[in-house]
Amino acid sequence: MWFIYALIATLSWGCADLFYKKGTDENDRYSYLKIAVWVGLVMGVCAFALLPLAESGTSVLNLINLVNYAPVSLAYILSMVIGYAGMRYLEVSIISPVQNASGAFSSLVMILYFVAVGRIGAIADEFTVLDLVGTSVIAVGIILLAIVEKRKKIILTDEKKYHLGALALIFPLLYCLIDTIGTAAD
Repeated sequence: MWFIYALIATLSWGCADLFYKKGTDENDRYSYLKIAVWVGLVMGVCAFALLPLAESGTSVLNLINLVNYAPVSLAYILSMVIGYAGMRYLEVSIISPVQNASGAFSSLVMILYFVAVGRIGAIADEFTVLDLVGTSVIAVGIILLAIVEKRKKIILTDEKKYHLGALALIFPLLYCLIDTIGTAAD
């Protein structure tokens, strides 16, 4: 049964960017903020609905953790708003892989942290060889995607939404960076 739920979650996650893209209107300057507000409202309603089912419920300790977790939440929210803003300037096939690579970059940040503090042995405790290879492939793919997008900017200058060219790639890259910070802080 868990596999069916995992497939549903994967399909929903993959289709979400299509709906976000559809919701961004090039003529509406604040369409990305409207999407962020609606996503926040839905997530807030779900959080309050599930609060009684939480292990700690509404204990004081849980409320203190809520305050401590606020900066991490802010990083996630900021990355989402930047991601929605970037949807107006790039195709979903470009923006979605870059944004969703934040997990791989979180792994890279963690590896760099272990190297910086001299705990190289901890890398083997946290990551398998397959994890490291997968993370490397994703990181190289994102870099190659940025190079290809930069080359294509010359060709696509006729369409209004492509006038920013490779500069538009800053939105998903910022999303990825801020989401990586949030994940590392989490």
